[in-house]
Amino acid sequence: MAVSKLAKIGVLAAAVGTNCAHASEAVLTSAAQNIHVDNWSESSPAESPIKWSVKKTTLHGGKQEGVDLIEVDNGKLTFAVIPTRGMGLLRAQMGDIRLGWDSPVKEVVNPAYINLDPEAAWVG
Repeated sequence: MAVSKLAKIGVLAAAVGTNCAHASEAVLTSAAQNIHVDNWSESSPAESPIKWSVKKTTLHGGKQEGVDLIEVDNGKLTFAVIPTRGMGLLRAQMGDIRLGWDSPVKEVVNPAYINLDPEAAWVG
């Protein structure tokens, strides 16, 4: 799924999860249109009783250089996905309950650094 589709889905999911009528759409990545937005965010209006947000950033530095990260918070559930890594789920949390596991790799490694040779180490 393209980043632009996820942004649309993320904003709508946040809005639906909070019974909010606010929704928007933004193209964040398009090879056809030669578009790549490094940073973008959308959130509930200030007057909304329920707060939600969707934020897209591009990570920089080390082996995470160029990795896109999308964070969605609907006021109850917060999660982050990594479109650059096949929409991998980085983290999810609902209230005090954290869902997931602790990877021994601390950075969000760009796939360009992952060695696909089965005889080699996973992260090159």
